[in-house]
Amino acid sequence: MTRADDARNRVPHLASGVSVPGPADGREAKAARARPCPACREADPTVLDSPVQQLLGAEHSRIIAASRRCVAVPAFDGLTPGHLVVLPRRHVPSLCRLSAGELAELQDLAERVRGRLRRTYEMPVIALAKADPGVTHARVHLVPTLAGLVDWLASRQPRCWQITSLTGLPYRLPAFVLVGTDAGPWWLHHGGTDHQAGRTLQIRQLLTELDNCLTQPAPDADPQTWQHHRQRTAQETVADLDRDARYTAGDDRPLEPADSKAGHQ
Repeated sequence: MTRADDARNRVPHLASGVSVPGPADGREAKAARARPCPACREADPTVLDSPVQQLLGAEHSRIIAASRRCVAVPAFDGLTPGHLVVLPRRHVPSLCRLSAGELAELQDLAERVRGRLRRTYEMPVIALAKADPGVTHARVHLVPTLAGLVDWLASRQPRCWQITSLTGLPYRLPAFVLVGTDAGPWWLHHGGTDHQAGRTLQIRQLLTELDNCLTQPAPDADPQTWQHHRQRTAQETVADLDRDARYTAGDDRPLEPADSKAGHQ
């Protein structure tokens, strides 16, 4: 039995072969706009006042690239210019809850955007996903960084598997850390705990420790400091990708444009 068949057997709305509409379609669109989930608002191109769009202002679109069921936007709390998140438009708390088709589409979009980031920033780009009770909307982070996260996790996480594709994720896995490198495979670490230290992994803090070029304000910094950091990082990300035209001549096929530009009327 394939993963897609397994998903259809487990998820009622897929059993009948009914496709899952994106937020831009019908009742799902209305539900996404009404839902308080910030990621749902980022993933819906018709929402013009999402948190990231407010950082950028009306003159720039937050939608870096999009497919039918996924979008790539700047991270709201970016660690560095170029920090993007790839979001499924459907609201699910973990990548494990996506269908095989959605996972394949998300990976395809992430890999193409990742190539664009590599060309723009001329450095490796880590792909990172996490599932735990604190994550309410699944996403894949793309971070240009020299941080040796894979080696660090391998030394601290005893349970680790290599998968060649996101479609190889187990259907239900309550907590995990998933890291993809430019070398190709994805490394799946079961659980979200630093077993040597006996505490929950703080991935953002860990990345800043492994790469001192990645920065973020202190947790107790005043709101104005955080707002300035968020706005600067998001705006620089969009400006860098707009300015560096090299991505149009890469070996990837062209990125699909967003169906509608958020922030433009």
